[in-house]
Amino acid sequence: MRSQVQSPQIGSADEDPGVTVSVRGAGRGGRRRLDVTVSGRAGGADLALALVFAGVDRAALTRGGAVRAGLSRLTGFRAESQS
Repeated sequence: MRSQVQSPQIGSADEDPGVTVSVRGAGRGGRRRLDVTVSGRAGGADLALALVFAGVDRAALTRGGAVRAGLSRLTGFRAESQS
């Protein structure tokens, strides 16, 4: 699993070029380990966002993942209402 958060580059060339935070996860459960690599000047918010997205199931953020999640919820609600 690999996450990458990159800030947009806006403005002139003499401004801060931005930051890239890469998070690579390994292991499962209590032995889970995250390797964080930063290029540029990262603030606390940059690191926090990268670590939050490393722990989130991002599949639902894609179009296909959203469709699968919606169908799963619909069938789950239908099964609960028929019980």
